[in-house]
Amino acid sequence: MRTAFVLMVVLGTTTPTWAAPRLVVLPSQWLDGARADISPRLVDDAILAAAQAAGTAAVLGVSDLEAVVGLERQRDLLGCSEVACFGEIAGALGADQVLSVQLGRAGEAWVVSLKKLQVRGGNPSVEARLVETVAASDGAALLRGVAGLTSRIMGVTVAPAAPAAPSAQPATAAASSRPLAGADDVIAVRLGVRFGRALLVTSVLPQSPAARAGILAGDELVMVEGNVVSSADEVVGRLATAPAGKVVTLSIKRDQEWERVRVKVGPSTWPTRVGLMVEKATAEQRAARDVSGAGVLVVSIEDDGIAALAGIEPGDLLLSIDRERLTEPAALVAAVQSARAAGKESVSVEVARGRARSHVALSLR
Repeated sequence: MRTAFVLMVVLGTTTPTWAAPRLVVLPSQWLDGARADISPRLVDDAILAAAQAAGTAAVLGVSDLEAVVGLERQRDLLGCSEVACFGEIAGALGADQVLSVQLGRAGEAWVVSLKKLQVRGGNPSVEARLVETVAASDGAALLRGVAGLTSRIMGVTVAPAAPAAPSAQPATAAASSRPLAGADDVIAVRLGVRFGRALLVTSVLPQSPAARAGILAGDELVMVEGNVVSSADEVVGRLATAPAGKVVTLSIKRDQEWERVRVKVGPSTWPTRVGLMVEKATAEQRAARDVSGAGVLVVSIEDDGIAALAGIEPGDLLLSIDRERLTEPAALVAAVQSARAAGKESVSVEVARGRARSHVALSLR
């Protein structure tokens, strides 16, 4: 059901419109040779994204500063931490405020210093200052700490997005498409990964968007479209407005190295098709998997089908469904249709991959 919102305009006394200040975010400054296992560019991206997300100012970068003041003067200004330099940068870009971030080491921790200056009227002054120690064991933790401090100095407390409420509609024989419920559902369908602790990838679904983009188990997801994420719910929030097929940029950490990967996101509703093609297994195919008397061979998998989300792959032998042995492809179709008609949310499929055996849940939703 679509909810309509009506905008009512009342003619009469007018209220002055508030105009958001223009704020320029300077590149981060790393003091005393401080280094992290992360590119300073990623830190700058995280600061800029957090400032933009706050919604309290029209945020500018410094990419066009060279065109205004020239390359040499740009280098001088960006290497200067004096208030007067900040004022010149803001004036060149027509900004009202400047955000400056410095990072230094204090033993095993980081000291992060943020200053927001008011420069309107040609008389720069510090409007807010925030200096805190960030106990960051690695670059990913530092990114999250810096993004959180940026949100604070911009006057925003960021809470993780609430997970979507589960659908109250029971599964039906028609299996109509439904909105995804819960962060795990969303991430499995839209990206094709499963997370363990934090945002460490524990598995990548075969033929999923993540698999095609080269994401591997063991990768740690740190940023989505330049925005630092620290929970599955935050990942879901960043994907909420992305239509199926949109390419998003993810920043991941792999073996102490940082990479950016581009992923074409999947649909925002649970698939209704099982999405696999099977044929009766030959005696040779069963023997190769140490199977006798049963099994249908998976010939191909649809990328956006339920079988792909369950981790079934081409070449697998499906031995049974809900403990009923499978000897013919038609038996698989009949079992799925029967389960849906009975209102089941899932069926258990026994899979032979090589000589290994496993059971996977095929979600019918």
